[in-house]
Amino acid sequence: MLNEELRLADLWETIKVSTIMPWAVDTPWWGHAANYSGGTPRMGMMDDPDPVVDAIIHATLHPDEEKPVGWKAKASDLSHHLMPDATESFSANLAQKYQINEAPASPHTTGSIYEPMLSGQGIDDGVRDRMKRENEARKSLRTGH
Repeated sequence: MLNEELRLADLWETIKVSTIMPWAVDTPWWGHAANYSGGTPRMGMMDDPDPVVDAIIHATLHPDEEKPVGWKAKASDLSHHLMPDATESFSANLAQKYQINEAPASPHTTGSIYEPMLSGQGIDDGVRDRMKRENEARKSLRTGH
């Protein structure tokens, strides 16, 4: 939408806007977002942040209007173009499954909406490692080992 506005204003050659579109990425966003779901933030097949950082740097030199990052984001983007309603429904169900149904209870938080947070100032937030530990603990409870 912004690119169309720039074209109408005859600024599209002067101002470049790129949208970087990753899959779920293990960054401090997960801990900084407000959470009233009752579950701990998580998402299946979460990606490493490094390729997203690389895509952002690349976009500063070679801007594309939209840049899906990684195979999951590319597949999701293609699916959304072919079947938008089905893709959005699938995405909502996936988020519901991972963020609420499987995740352990978490207290409500406003995240960093009203004030900055001291935690999570790095690139990787450790969500993938936490999810791995949670999955192993659940597996141990189910198998008794």
